[in-house]
Amino acid sequence: MLTFLLRFNVKLKLFWVRETFLFYTIIDTISLVGGKLSIFQFSNLSWGGGIVI
Repeated sequence: MLTFLLRFNVKLKLFWVRETFLFYTIIDTISLVGGKLSIFQFSNLSWGGGIVI
């Protein structure tokens, strides 16, 4: 049971990282098109933080 929970937790984390990456990739694209560099930098920092977690 414990191994199942651990495996599920890892899958959930991978899913979260992937979803976060997609979300910030969309934000990066929008900010690049809009020319808003501050949002682009912020999303890169947040994405980096997401990977560390």
